[in-house]
Amino acid sequence: MSLKGCNAQDSAGDFCVIPITEPDSKQHQRRTDILTCKYPISSCMEVYLNRLKKGSDIWDEQAFIEGIRAFADLCGSKRTEYYNKPWKGLHYPHTFRREWNLDHPELHIFLEEEEEEEEEEACFQCPPSWESGCRGKHLQWTLTRVEDLPLSRSLNELITETTTIDCGMWNALVIWFGIRYVVGDEWLDRFFPFKSPNKPLVFTQSWQLRMEKDYTSGNLLHDLYDRPSEQESPDTPEPNTLVQARTVFNHPLYWFKRPWGTGRLQNVIQIGADYLCFDPSAPNILSRKELDEALRQRYNAQHTSEDDDQLKFYKTYPGLVHPRRPTKTFGDLAKEADELMSHTLSQADWDRSKADRTRSANGLRLIFNTKRLLTCLEDVRELYLEGQLKEGDFFDYAKRRKTNDVWKTSLPALGI
Repeated sequence: MSLKGCNAQDSAGDFCVIPITEPDSKQHQRRTDILTCKYPISSCMEVYLNRLKKGSDIWDEQAFIEGIRAFADLCGSKRTEYYNKPWKGLHYPHTFRREWNLDHPELHIFLEEEEEEEEEEACFQCPPSWESGCRGKHLQWTLTRVEDLPLSRSLNELITETTTIDCGMWNALVIWFGIRYVVGDEWLDRFFPFKSPNKPLVFTQSWQLRMEKDYTSGNLLHDLYDRPSEQESPDTPEPNTLVQARTVFNHPLYWFKRPWGTGRLQNVIQIGADYLCFDPSAPNILSRKELDEALRQRYNAQHTSEDDDQLKFYKTYPGLVHPRRPTKTFGDLAKEADELMSHTLSQADWDRSKADRTRSANGLRLIFNTKRLLTCLEDVRELYLEGQLKEGDFFDYAKRRKTNDVWKTSLPALGI
């Protein structure tokens, strides 16, 4: 893992390098020993993994959605049923740090440690068979598998050990677990035999983009998503079976008020009227009204110690330009944060910001084409059994299927 000096930007916030103190090497080693220790999994986790291994008797839309919801339960307010240690499983860096510090106060992780080469794993965690770091020309945070294990085993390691991700990575990961719930481990491993370095398994913050050639940005399953109709209203009631990936933004001033805040936006999976979020510490299947209220309350919350530390850093180096806000110096941001520190949003204030929040989310909504997924899975399985396809052809098949779907949709507009 390597995050040093990359100024990693969470999908829900912005991180800057903060000066650090020399770490305690003994504490570092003790923390590493605990984190790498193999703890027995809970009975609930064992039941869940066995269900994934078995797959569904019928490969249909209902099973896929059931799989997505089951994974969301694992990552939200029901996670205590699956983990014997609160810091195990999927976390944001800040929720992992909080749970770790409560469980191991003698090995407290300080915010300043996050950018130290020997301490970077303190908050950016992943199993040994994975690598978490900033890569590519834009230094995007990516989670990359570095050992060619069966896909089912690699995914198991992410959720049974400690892994820190953001809500953009989660938006892609939840779809994989929905697919796995349908097909089971045997077919999952056959459909998707990722091999490094030519076909690596990667999760990035940019769920809405096609995967880049250098695998530093994008979504491997991009060909299973479609853009919504331009004539469609974003507030139209959705069918209960429609699966969407989208980004919901907080108030435009959030970033300026909360220097370290992680509530600038929320990437979600929407199924009908339900918004499934990555939130290891709170209910994570919400209505739109509940999601909006959660974002408003994040804006209104008092500064955390992390906000205070980041603000102190801004004031220590006022002349530096923020790496992701080239028109703002740290001094500018410190002044604005001080002015907004006590500012809160009423419901009326929130409602008035709707147009700005909607504009920020422009282009960050895609429809997951469940029919295309299931058609590809069934067709490719038959071709495998007939010996007409080799392992690993799923992506090429999905790409061709999407091209055909787009062409068919275009025919009426062309008068054909």
